[in-house]
Formats: sequence, structure tokens, C-alpha cells
Amino acid sequence: MADLARGTLSGAHRESMTLEQEMPISGYPDLKALVQAGFFHLILAVIIGFGVTSRPLHAAGLLRLKTMPPVAPHIAAFPRVVGGTSRRAAARINRTLTTAEQGIGCSEEKGTWKRGINVTMRGPHYLSLLARDDWYCGGAYPDTNATALVFELQTGAPIDWRRLFPTSVIQAAGTGPGGDDSEPIKVSSAALWEAYARAVAVDGAQRDEACGKVMEDQRGGGLMLWPDAAAGGLGIQQADFPHVIKACGPPETLEMSVLRKLGLSAEFLAAIEEAHRHRWYDTAKMR
Repeated sequence: MADLARGTLSGAHRESMTLEQEMPISGYPDLKALVQAGFFHLILAVIIGFGVTSRPLHAAGLLRLKTMPPVAPHIAAFPRVVGGTSRRAAARINRTLTTAEQGIGCSEEKGTWKRGINVTMRGPHYLSLLARDDWYCGGAYPDTNATALVFELQTGAPIDWRRLFPTSVIQAAGTGPGGDDSEPIKVSSAALWEAYARAVAVDGAQRDEACGKVMEDQRGGGLMLWPDAAAGGLGIQQADFPHVIKACGPPETLEMSVLRKLGLSAEFLAAIEEAHRHRWYDTAKMR
């Protein structure tokens, strides 16, 4: 903005010099010069006003992402931010995504690892990426995992769910011990767990008694959240189930009516609705 201000002042100064040079000897300004000068200042005022009062590009859903080559065969890379937010925020997000790609794949040549990535929301105000891994690197059985990384586009920082929900809803939120920005945020919330359990039951994952007992025994466990613009809601999934019971904790989407009752930020809900309306998400999984 400082550079814009300097450019504006120098431009205005040059225009005033032009007007003085075109002043006729009689002392009355040339009409053509006045019209040109007035038009220039009108355009200048519009530009300055737009820069001060308009929403930033990321707020208008104009976030630009670049698809990257796979990390390895069958292991998709996270896309990188190349426009639509500040350079500082983009650099912070991209550094985090680079870190999140490290250590992916089997440590030995044997085994298989597959990763697909969905952009579940690309503006306004937030970027949400969901990675799903399937691997078998030896051992008794294969395994799966999900990683949701959600960023605030203004700063490039990971989303702070405690700021978006009432304090009575979120008991704790953060990465695991020693974790950094490249790890998903795990939320502890009795209210959200109840909403998640109800959604799982409705979708039929609790059709057998065993899964019903699992959900009851794991009550209060960690949850992973992400904006799901395609479905127009909030994605939610258990974050702590071991392999043997993971099938009982599938991903679900909480509807807007549920989220409003939970007190989720109106600004955040509006962002999801806007992204849903304009289709600011990518349903095709990057592989």
C-alpha cells in the first residue's frame, strides 16, 4: 500500500505539471487539459478506494493453486499456492505442505503406498486439503489414514478451531505432542463427538452391535475437521482409531443446521456456503 501511495502521489504530481504546462497565457486553463486531469483523478480515486475497501482476492474465491508432480509413483503431492493471497501467507502454506510430504512411502523397496488428495475448499478465507493414504509395507495387514490440513489464507497459519466455536464446545485443539503445522489439528469436543456419532449411526456404520459399542467406548476421542464445500458442511472423522476398528469411524459431513446449533462462526459458515455456491473445490482426487 505504501508503494501504491508513492506511485499515486508521483502520478498526481506529474499530472499537475502537465496541467500547468498547458495553461494558456490568458491565465485560464485549457478545457481539454482540465477534462483529462479530472478524468485521471477520478480513475485514481476509484483505484485507491478499491484497494482500501474491497475484500482481498482470497476472500473472493480467487485462490490459485498449482498442481505438483507426484512425490513418488501413486503418491500425490499437495498443490502449491501461487496467487490469491499475500506472498508471506503463500510461502508459509507452501513450506508446511513441503514438510507434510516428507516421510511418505514405505521405508524399504517392498510394499505399496498410495495417496490421493482432494481440495475440499479453496477460498474464501480458507484453504482445505484432505489427503487419504492406503499402504502396505509388510506386517499383518494394510492400513489407511486421513490427513486434513486447513489454513487461514490471511496469515497462512493452520486454522484455529477454538476461535470458530464457542469455548464451551471445544475442550482442546492442537497437533500431537511435538507436532508442527504439517500435522492435522485434533479436536477434543463432547458436543462434536455426539454429532459425529449420530451422523455415523444414520449412515449405517453402526448397523452391527460391535461398531455401536466402539463408538460408545471411544467417546471423547480426537476428531479431525475440515470444511467440505462440495457437500456444503463440515467434514468430520475420528482421528485416533487403531486399524482394527477404523471401519467403525468413517468420514461424515455435519449439515449447516447442526453447525448453527453448535455455534460455529457465522463468518465460517458463510465462507462454506459461498464456496459451495461457486464450486470453489475440486472433487477430482489428485493422484
